[in-house]
Amino acid sequence: GDRFIPDRSAMDMDMAHYLLTEPRKDRKNGATPSPGKETYRKLLAEKLLNNRTRILAFRNKPPEPENSIFTELRADVASVQARPAKKRRYIPQVRHAWFVIVLALVIAVVVVIADDY
Repeated sequence: GDRFIPDRSAMDMDMAHYLLTEPRKDRKNGATPSPGKETYRKLLAEKLLNNRTRILAFRNKPPEPENSIFTELRADVASVQARPAKKRRYIPQVRHAWFVIVLALVIAVVVVIADDY
């Protein structure tokens, strides 16, 4: 339970081979590249490799894209779902017809009494 066992089916063997052998090619050449070329090489590696520097994969899950329309849409949907729902209005409903009849009679009696005064 305390070991990290790599998942071979999740590993990209070509990428692992490249990451293991690429530093050796630079040492064999012997020439030091200019600072501009070194910066260009780092930026190119970041964009093409998506900052993948791991050789072993411990999960069978693809890496998340950095900037994607899907991540923006997920954030929009999450914000809409996070808003509290508008509280519904309570509209009382008369459940019995006799209640309506009694209420109408009471109102009629009150009107008649009010006219007498």
